[in-house]
Amino acid sequence: MTLQDLRSDARVAAIEFKNGYIQFIYEDFFSERIFEIKIKTDFAYINYKLDEIAYEFCQIRHFNLKDQLPIDEKSKLYIMPDTFIKQMKIARQKFNLAIGLNSIEWKNFIQVYGDGLIIACPVKNLENIDIEEIGTILNLSTN
Repeated sequence: MTLQDLRSDARVAAIEFKNGYIQFIYEDFFSERIFEIKIKTDFAYINYKLDEIAYEFCQIRHFNLKDQLPIDEKSKLYIMPDTFIKQMKIARQKFNLAIGLNSIEWKNFIQVYGDGLIIACPVKNLENIDIEEIGTILNLSTN
């Protein structure tokens, strides 16, 4: 199972960050399966303060960091863009978590987005993401 196999319109629950991992439950409404996702990272943004509906219709986004942030040629570290407007765009999307990281090591950035940004983190490579199916969604409606 890879990130590309997961569909949007999912519910996210039980988010926690500990021991260098973000862990959360991803209920994929399209496939009617429930997954536990663990992402190995050193830096994370988690927004626990959104309304409950914000976690209901989520999607996982994957970005290549080199496409989002400038890289210092000498040190190969990610740096902030040169204009204020670009800096604010980077900060709003939480790409600023990767500022100062080595671009040779840290290549990916993951976001979970619902009705607002819920989770954001840089990831060294996609093999640092574990996706395990842990159940199915039961439809108990009488229709």
